[in-house]
Amino acid sequence: MAVNAYLREKCILPREGTLVDSTLIDGPSSTRNKRGARDPEMSSTKIGNAWYFGMKAHVGVDLDSGVVHTLETSTAKVHDIQKFDHLLHGDERAVFGDKGYVSGEREAAFRTQGKIWWVMRKAPKRGLLAAATSTDENR
Repeated sequence: MAVNAYLREKCILPREGTLVDSTLIDGPSSTRNKRGARDPEMSSTKIGNAWYFGMKAHVGVDLDSGVVHTLETSTAKVHDIQKFDHLLHGDERAVFGDKGYVSGEREAAFRTQGKIWWVMRKAPKRGLLAAATSTDENR
């Protein structure tokens, strides 16, 4: 049974906002096993200056209740933004996330619908973040 269907059956419904995030699940990088190969559902990814091998759990959490309403898994090399649309239940009035979910196109779509977009911004390469505008401060 899908997570959202289970939550609806138990009358635990996602409400106003969704917090999206992902986490790396470490996996064995060794090929010293019966098949002599790494797990095909896992891959390598670089975070900062370090390399990791494993998979990712992408999670959508209801802001009010803290209940996980959506969970997707992928290889570690899949970027967070690729799973963004799958993590929303569709009735959010607000979405919150880290820099991995930055998207000017998605932000514009949310704001034109009167929804709140609270995703951290990235500084441009070799640059600084622009000062917050009055509309950003009142979000």
